[in-house]
Amino acid sequence: MTTEDNKNNEFNQGLVDRLNQLLDKGIKKAEMSRAAGLSPQAVNNWFKRGQIGQEAAKKLALKYDFSVDWLLNGTDGILTNDGTKILSPKQQRLLELFDRLPDEKADELINQLEEQNKYYDNLIETLLEKRKKIQL
Repeated sequence: MTTEDNKNNEFNQGLVDRLNQLLDKGIKKAEMSRAAGLSPQAVNNWFKRGQIGQEAAKKLALKYDFSVDWLLNGTDGILTNDGTKILSPKQQRLLELFDRLPDEKADELINQLEEQNKYYDNLIETLLEKRKKIQL
């Protein structure tokens, strides 16, 4: 076995920590195995060995909307070292679709999204104010 093979087969505690974060968010190991198309035993081995295959990582990332890089390397999913944003698979798909729109439709979509965000921001603010009044 080469040094490179040893490096690739080392226990990765960071990976296990990130897998545990998924558990903390309510994603069960059985759900992970279904998403990855693998046996529950294979998922248990991720935790025991600190290793996961690239394809399984991709499938989990698509299913649960995080970057493969976050799972495999611990990148925070926001910025890389050079300051570029790492997009989730859902964000990448949205950007691909958006880039195909005519400018007029893209502007219309941006306006719709801004209006929806304002609506939800106002709704949240109203609900929080009501809850404060109820608690008093």
